[in-house]
Amino acid sequence: MNITAKTIETDFALVDIINNYMVVTINDGVDFGQSEIAQIQQIANEYLSGPMGYISNHINDYSISPVHVVKFVLANPRLKHIAYVSKVGDHKSRLMALLSLIPSNVQFRTFRNMDAAVVWIEESVKIEAEKLDAISEN
Repeated sequence: MNITAKTIETDFALVDIINNYMVVTINDGVDFGQSEIAQIQQIANEYLSGPMGYISNHINDYSISPVHVVKFVLANPRLKHIAYVSKVGDHKSRLMALLSLIPSNVQFRTFRNMDAAVVWIEESVKIEAEKLDAISEN
């Protein structure tokens, strides 16, 4: 069920809020830093509740420090699943460095196409929400 509930255009990215996840497409040439992380954090807090997923739609050329990604992950305890979508395979070394920094309770996967990432995120967030529902019922 891939229905965009809200599209938010910032000066640095396009953010689609869909169900309990966000798809972020950072603009070409952006130096994605702490202020951009804070804006994404604010959007997540405003529009998403419960366990959430994040899809990075890497179609443009931009820079981001792994430290900023880790800060975002740590500041979002509801963030349980991250998908990185890129048709270009030259990001492997950067992704491996990032993977070593992300807490083990957050699942991180890479994809070559958006459809596969969406299926994984939707299924993963749904399972996480069902786990929380089961715990709250007991």
